[in-house]
Amino acid sequence: MRRQNRKHLDEWIMLWHSFELFYYRFLRKYDLSLHSFQIMTLLRRHPEGIEPSLMAGKLGIMRQALAPLLNGLEKRGFIVRQERCDDHRRKRIVMTSDGAAFIEKVETEMSSLEMKAFSAIPDAELNQMFEAMSCFLKQLSTANSDAGAESV
Repeated sequence: MRRQNRKHLDEWIMLWHSFELFYYRFLRKYDLSLHSFQIMTLLRRHPEGIEPSLMAGKLGIMRQALAPLLNGLEKRGFIVRQERCDDHRRKRIVMTSDGAAFIEKVETEMSSLEMKAFSAIPDAELNQMFEAMSCFLKQLSTANSDAGAESV
């Protein structure tokens, strides 16, 4: 059974990399990295803005790696850094109207492709897929917490 599990895990990892490659290539035409896209979608869900430290934690990006991504988005006019009213030393990142219009266009095209792909898969298979993925993530998190690490 272990050999079969290893085969499935190898296939899972190859699929994961293939998904990343698909999204990388899709976002490249918009001159966006996957992390920059994730920043923009997070900001879209937080129109009031979000502090860089919280953003880094939510996205799993190191603060040092976040700064150049934010600089690039700011240079393109998609975000601004604003001082907080209650503490001028702290900043929050806010999406501009140009950034909101841009990410809406990207998300609309991406969603259209994803929905088209999903529509080609029967509902029963989609349900099984999501159930299996959820179970796998739960088992990974459990195994990780059993090992004394922080779980997902």
